[in-house]
Amino acid sequence: MAVIDFNNVSKSFGEGTHVTPVLKDIDLKVQDGEFLVILGFSGTGKTTLINLMAGLEMPTQGSVSFQGKPIKGPGRERGVIFQNYSLMPWLTVEGNVRLAVDTVFPGMPRAEKAAKVAHYVQMVGLSHAATRRPAELSGGMRQRVNVARALAMSPEVLLL
Repeated sequence: MAVIDFNNVSKSFGEGTHVTPVLKDIDLKVQDGEFLVILGFSGTGKTTLINLMAGLEMPTQGSVSFQGKPIKGPGRERGVIFQNYSLMPWLTVEGNVRLAVDTVFPGMPRAEKAAKVAHYVQMVGLSHAATRRPAELSGGMRQRVNVARALAMSPEVLLL
């Protein structure tokens, strides 16, 4: 069984005479352990395809499933690293990662959460900047916070 399965997927935006087709008749199976890279020029539907995998968009036609179950919205099993950083500007590096951990693991003991946050902040090489806010970070550092946050949620699939 495919981890992610697109079955005759099409996606359009707009209505009536203002419909813009973006994807048409996509059949795609991503197997367990497989790395998939999607390349293309701007405006060719790469982000739309990932948004469908993430459950942020729904297909106009066809179906998208994760491990045999229809994707009906976002899920913690599918971690997403957005091109824009989507960090909370008032939170520190640790705070942004902890927000994700608190959301996904609300019953986890506080010390375990702190260790998990520290582990992923260290993994992306930002321990020295753990108390800085996004405005104090370079673009690359902000993206590493985004990576740490996604990984801290323990997703089964990572969408970048």
